[in-house]
Amino acid sequence: MTSHDTVDGSAAQSTAVESDSTDDVIIRFDHVSKTYPGSMHEALRDINLKIRKGDIYGIIGLSGAGKSTLVRCINGIERVDEGQVTVAGNNIAQLGRRDLRDLRRGIGMVFQSFNLMPSRTVEQNIALAWPRHTLSREQRHARVVELLKLVELDDKIDAYPADLSGGQRQRVAIARALANDPQILLSDEATSALDPLTTESILALLGRLNRELGITIVVITHQMQVVKEICNRVAVISNGRIVEGGDVYPVFADPQSAVTRSFVDNTSNLGKAPGLLGTYGSRLGVTESQTVLRLKYVAQSVAEPLVAQLGRDYNVLPNILFADVSVVDGAPLGGVVIAFDAEAATVRAIVDSLKSRGISVETLQTPQGGIGRPDDAASRRPIAQEA
Repeated sequence: MTSHDTVDGSAAQSTAVESDSTDDVIIRFDHVSKTYPGSMHEALRDINLKIRKGDIYGIIGLSGAGKSTLVRCINGIERVDEGQVTVAGNNIAQLGRRDLRDLRRGIGMVFQSFNLMPSRTVEQNIALAWPRHTLSREQRHARVVELLKLVELDDKIDAYPADLSGGQRQRVAIARALANDPQILLSDEATSALDPLTTESILALLGRLNRELGITIVVITHQMQVVKEICNRVAVISNGRIVEGGDVYPVFADPQSAVTRSFVDNTSNLGKAPGLLGTYGSRLGVTESQTVLRLKYVAQSVAEPLVAQLGRDYNVLPNILFADVSVVDGAPLGGVVIAFDAEAATVRAIVDSLKSRGISVETLQTPQGGIGRPDDAASRRPIAQEA
């Protein structure tokens, strides 16, 4: 099993996305399918998935892709038609009502809408996580104080939801989800209703909780930036099937499925470069005599000042037209679009040199003014299919 697995969207094959070791798996899907009553559409189709203890695992897909159905199968809210869902060693389908209730106490969940009761204080909302008479009033209060310190909101214990910002409400919801010391935290679009700065702070909080508590977090989202920010592994879901998955860096650095490439292209200036070049090329100073290349990092080992080296090694003056670079797993992800004047032989040498360093190269314009095809198309890894 490699760390980057894909399925051709047209193939009738099952998808397996898993870790190299099964000893530390806490959530497992084996050939899971689900169709809602009265619907001919399969919400989930032959899903195979393994999530390790301590992972921050992203499930990313568009609306209606099946990601929320998948997460509801983890805590038994939805029962599957085929296959098996195993959580912490328990086959969900074989659990009785009491055992399922006990299992759910070990699974916290946070939602986009916070689900706080407006008529109750922060302390009272968090205390809803405990059945009546399980803790004394003093024990409940002490535990609430502890949880609010954990989410950095201990000064709001007597506040009402209406007095809190969106980010503060989500912190209360996270504190409530942690009330029973869960092994697993399910985050279903928890940051979708928040502004970018608040989203960043909530993601930082989730990352810290993962490190400090060792809790496994499953992040359901349609936002690629969320996955890039905190997840170590990811599965891309479309039409009820996982079309690609593995470690976050290779999935987004060198996407193999059309769905993943669409996510990457639509959230990056690099993906929009051909259209922008055709519309605004002259304003950007691009002439018909220039070569325009799109360079993308596809290897975590690459950490070099590429543009500066090109200028020095080949005596060219690259003009950076677009750039979109972020750091994922300690390595640069993204790339740049550059334009420069050079003879054909020099261009070929530049392209070969870049590829040898783990850089994907696409020619967007040739000196004759034509639009190039991806130079690395033939070198893409074959799509893996697994039963």
